Amino acid sequence: MKATAVLLGVLLLLPATALAHKGLPFIGKLDQHGCHKDWQLYKYVCHEGVFKGRMFRDKDEMLAALKHLPDDKNAPPSAMPRDVVPLR
Repeated sequence: MKATAVLLGVLLLLPATALAHKGLPFIGKLDQHGCHKDWQLYKYVCHEGVFKGRMFRDKDEMLAALKHLPDDKNAPPSAMPRDVVPLR
């Protein structure tokens, strides 16, 4: 009886964990920079804008990197600051 209850609990939790997968598209609100705070990763993640596809330790780190961007907003990724972590 106890094993059946545990198995049932596991089977009920599997769909919930599948929905929480970080590979799903973000559907929440983004700030004016196209980014948001990811409370699961504890990172500041950008989905749009000049830092699309990148993550930072926090918003302050992104703002510091924004100050160091070249004037040409269409600069190649090699012009981005080296300490910016790309999303995986």
